[in-house]
Amino acid sequence: MSSPPEVDLFRVIVRSRHIQHIEQALEDAGALSVYLASSDEMPLADPRQSDFRFGDQIEALFDYPPDRAPWQALDPQADIHIERVEKIDWVSQSQQNLPRINAPPYCGFGAHARPAHHSYRTAIELEAGAAFGTGHHETTQLCLKAIGALVKRGRIPAQQSCLDMGCGSGILAIALAKSTPTYVIASDIDAEAVTVTRHNAARNGVSQHIHAVEAAGFQHPVIRQHAPYGLIVANILAHPLCDLATGFAEHTRAGSMVVLSGLLQTQAQRVKARFRSAGFVVSSSDFQGDWACLTLTR
Repeated sequence: MSSPPEVDLFRVIVRSRHIQHIEQALEDAGALSVYLASSDEMPLADPRQSDFRFGDQIEALFDYPPDRAPWQALDPQADIHIERVEKIDWVSQSQQNLPRINAPPYCGFGAHARPAHHSYRTAIELEAGAAFGTGHHETTQLCLKAIGALVKRGRIPAQQSCLDMGCGSGILAIALAKSTPTYVIASDIDAEAVTVTRHNAARNGVSQHIHAVEAAGFQHPVIRQHAPYGLIVANILAHPLCDLATGFAEHTRAGSMVVLSGLLQTQAQRVKARFRSAGFVVSSSDFQGDWACLTLTR
């Protein structure tokens, strides 16, 4: 999936005593947005009059370089300023403020929040600009804790591969690659998520242990090639999980583990029932906020 083309934006700032006429002219010229301002940032009402008096400044955004001539003609005394809007990666900008993820035994962070020293056995650094799963959602943290518990109990067979379905930023695949000697297949239906996963795997020095592919469910030759899996982690949604329950059974064997999340507590019983009918036994359930995570045994 290709990213949409970047659009140059231009901000027009007009100071005029004929602001209502200017406002209409800006809209007629195709402004994407128009913002009226007063000294109090609100319309000013004169109780002796029935109409509102607005402030004397107006701002508008355009996706092309506008011509000031029409507005200057409406008010030759108007002060008109036109500037190009600086391009900002808002996803990256917002994630610069995200805190570290503490899901023992894992600690996840962006480069901006890299700790000088950490007491966790496994540290995971994520690309700050990744738009697909920063690890701060409850379901991701639940999955990290479930993986950590399985590693501690030695329940992930070293001789079998693992599958991270719906990998997003790749945080769960990286956790597995750093915690076990197994080979990890990471899949997502979004090509950009696959790219981000590969970048984050390289950032964490585990590229040789993770193979990221674009796939829906189990529909990829690489996924079928590495079955049966010792562990499948799927942090997706309740409905596709139920639809794929038979596929989970076909790609695991007796003793394999499955970790499921992306489902609400209210959906947990339905998912449990569907996987029981596919031959799985629920080993444990964990909850955080409204969200649930199920660990099952084949």
